[in-house]
Amino acid sequence: MGASCKLKNGFFVLIVLTCCSLAHGQLTAATNAGKPPNTLTCSPAPCALPNVQVDDLTYGGEPGALVPNPNSTNEMVLAAHDANCFSDQGFYSTADGGSTWSAHSCILSNNPGGQPIVGYDLNNRVFGGGSDDLAAILLRYSDNNGVHWSRSRVVDASPFGVLSPQITVDTSLFSPFENSIYVYSVHGGVSGLATRVVVSHSSDGGKHWKAVPLDQWQIPNWDSFPRLSVGEDGTLYATWLRCDRPQGGFCVKDAVPILLSKSVDGGMSWTPPSVIATTNLAPGNCLYGCLPNARLVLGVPNDPVNAVVGSGATAGVYVVFYNWTGTQMQVEVVTSTDGGKTFGSPVPVSNSNVGDQFLSWISAAPDGTIAVSWMDRRNDPANAMYQPFLATSVDGLHFNPSWQLSSQLSDPNAWGLIIVETVPSLWVGNAVYSTWTDTRSGLPRPELGGVQF
Repeated sequence: MGASCKLKNGFFVLIVLTCCSLAHGQLTAATNAGKPPNTLTCSPAPCALPNVQVDDLTYGGEPGALVPNPNSTNEMVLAAHDANCFSDQGFYSTADGGSTWSAHSCILSNNPGGQPIVGYDLNNRVFGGGSDDLAAILLRYSDNNGVHWSRSRVVDASPFGVLSPQITVDTSLFSPFENSIYVYSVHGGVSGLATRVVVSHSSDGGKHWKAVPLDQWQIPNWDSFPRLSVGEDGTLYATWLRCDRPQGGFCVKDAVPILLSKSVDGGMSWTPPSVIATTNLAPGNCLYGCLPNARLVLGVPNDPVNAVVGSGATAGVYVVFYNWTGTQMQVEVVTSTDGGKTFGSPVPVSNSNVGDQFLSWISAAPDGTIAVSWMDRRNDPANAMYQPFLATSVDGLHFNPSWQLSSQLSDPNAWGLIIVETVPSLWVGNAVYSTWTDTRSGLPRPELGGVQF
């Protein structure tokens, strides 16, 4: 179990670029969409899945994005902030529903610390990449579940900088923009303080790209953490945070607006951004707020991740984020039942008022059930160590009792000086898979678990 490319103590980390870019055998694509994965199961359902350590390489890593092959519930690719890669962009793949992770590769770029991205289309092609030198986004593809990769190509760039890249692929069979690829990021913030969210899209499998900004340049406001999902009809929903940074300092922590913009023409044009909710950031001298009760000063992100159920004027749009109550970081969901036109009040996903909740994610099943995952400190009396939790809902207003996905507590201080990513989760067949940064081995490593229903 774990990645097959191993290092010996004393080898320079750059060795990984040679070792881990080699092929590890051909994977055969399966065609069992809608069925449960073959091997990673539990019983009787519903039940928490066993935990799987994704890598056993010399150095640690943090999960950044997890995507399944829409044609095969057994094939998934995980993108990670990977200390085994000079670029910090590593990719792991599984062909047996997450039980084992058989391939590891590194993306080559000029800038260590670039953010990794990954997405799957309906043609069994996975796209992986990330930021390069904080100035461009590189993307490559694989037709065998991330074992072999094409050469990288630039799909977006800005002389003012590119931050927080993400990718979404339209895999709806009812969409007129089926298989379109959307790579989105924050432009600016590196050379100068002005920022804005930009979505670059391709409708021909990544051969040609067009970048469209979602708003004007913002200053002293700071656009951050863009997330994008696709409705059944191909409508795009983009959400992001906009904080006020007086004199380029830390964000004002109170009543930070969360914005939404939509596109109904495949990303060619976007509606003017509207505020759908406000949130309070955790206090502290970090750009977006600091994780409380950490030995180190740890900045923590607050990505307003969204999920869409249905289409048109009756689409359900769900957005998750954390809110600082004054004593607790509390994960909340805000819901729209009219395609994002109006939203109700935020609703907590858990009735626990003990321990901070952070790094939340939301995903939707084909039947409309949504799942929210997050990191939770309720089981540590010192409110320092965390565990992954998950809860489901059919309406975004009432949540079922939450599931604890791991019995192990993890130490956020093992992450370093900043927590760089939210914690992705997704529906695969009748299960919700979740990944998180686990420190039980002594290093931060990507761990996989979830709930089977």
